[in-house]
Amino acid sequence: KIAAMIKDNETLKTQLRKAHTTLADQGANITRLSHALS
Repeated sequence: KIAAMIKDNETLKTQLRKAHTTLADQGANITRLSHALS
């Protein structure tokens, strides 16, 4: 049971990391766009 919980936790961490990376990429794209428009 504990092993399953640990595995779930690792999965969540991985998904969070992916989400953060995606957000960072989008932020960088928005920054680039705003520089291009100004």
